Amino acid sequence: MANEVPIQHHATTLDEFIAPIQERLGHGPGTPKPVFDEKLTITPHVTDKLDHAALIERFCAEAAALGTELSRCTRESLGRTVVHVVQENGAGRIILPSQQIFDDLQITQKLVAHTANEVYRWDPAAGRERNIELAASANIGITLAYAAIAETATIVQPCSPKCGRSVSLLPSVHIAIIDAKTIVPAMRDVLARLEEDRAAGKEIASQTVFISGPSNTADIELVRVEGVHGPTKVTYIIVED
Repeated sequence: MANEVPIQHHATTLDEFIAPIQERLGHGPGTPKPVFDEKLTITPHVTDKLDHAALIERFCAEAAALGTELSRCTRESLGRTVVHVVQENGAGRIILPSQQIFDDLQITQKLVAHTANEVYRWDPAAGRERNIELAASANIGITLAYAAIAETATIVQPCSPKCGRSVSLLPSVHIAIIDAKTIVPAMRDVLARLEEDRAAGKEIASQTVFISGPSNTADIELVRVEGVHGPTKVTYIIVED
């Protein structure tokens, strides 16, 4: 008769699974758990200890290295600057968000008054397909960045009912307006701000896109090709007061 093997009961919770391991290691139920200090895992960054003026300059330098064009202006001259950048990029059909701030900053009004081109707003009431159709046929898409990362010249672009991701993805040219106050050292600072917004009960975007310069790839024989899956040209406009 074969030796009988006792039936082993499988753990049904993580605690039950870990308990035998803890026992073998001499860690009983009352043993305090080690405290994890996440700051110890953060490696030094090139932006460490830079003041805000230096962060802006770092962002501009990294943007140039990525092949991103850049303009700087004041809040008062923003509308004129946007019109100038649009004209430099061939104008054509323009699409921008339906966020109220574009009217408050006189961007929409100046585009309509000083360009002979079609200016469309992303309209949630028009439906997803119509908005995507307009974005795909536009030459220029204009957005307002949530934040910008100095270390990599990356802009943070949330999607919302008033500004779908197609505005920055489908047109040939993407113009991103950046409030200089939102330029932060590194990715961790953006994530911390997003977490603060969530904790404060603010509405969080269904998707947040991180954009670093024009669309490009070098997957095939390490030959850089731009415009493969997004705009062929990106321009940042930094607004400084």
